[in-house]
Amino acid sequence: MSEILLIREPIEEDVSPTFFARLVNGYGVALVRSDVVANGVTLRCYDLSGDNPNTAVLTLSSLDPSTTYSGHALMEDTLQTTAWTKDNIGWNLTYTPDISGLSTSASYGGHELRWEFELMLAVGGKMWATFQTPVRSMKSS
Repeated sequence: MSEILLIREPIEEDVSPTFFARLVNGYGVALVRSDVVANGVTLRCYDLSGDNPNTAVLTLSSLDPSTTYSGHALMEDTLQTTAWTKDNIGWNLTYTPDISGLSTSASYGGHELRWEFELMLAVGGKMWATFQTPVRSMKSS
């Protein structure tokens, strides 16, 4: 099973975004940690406004769905509603990447970043969750 989920939300320059998504299988059932292979998540960031939009400017590999990042596991076993404003159902994937590894220009206002989470599933291959974030300029940064 493979599904691409694209969420487009603006972020402020030089601020690490926090991503939330609800990932479901082909039957519409929310994924849980055990549906994703241990250390089976890779996050790649592409600067679509840069000179090489097809080359990742940041890659974080071997992310584990049960490891806690920024106060939550990357994948939750139950849908969460904290900080979720899309509906009253909730999310099961959240992550705040450390953007210090990005090239300085990629985090500047006016750039368009594409973040691709590649999840290796225990059964059924891969799934992607994709976020596109226009970076807003901040006068005070």
